[in-house]
Amino acid sequence: MAYDKYLSAKQASKQASKQASKQASKQASKQASKQASKQASKQASKQASKQASKLIISLP
Repeated sequence: MAYDKYLSAKQASKQASKQASKQASKQASKQASKQASKQASKQASKQASKQASKLIISLP
């Protein structure tokens, strides 16, 4: 009986750990993706702005 309780506790612990790990990974991935997207957008905007001002200057 005690062994059954031990097994189910072990199983619950394993399940909780798996769930927490999955959640953390999902969160980290979401965060990294958000960050990368923000960075890329910022970079592209900066680049486009630089390009546009260069073009304006070179106009006769």
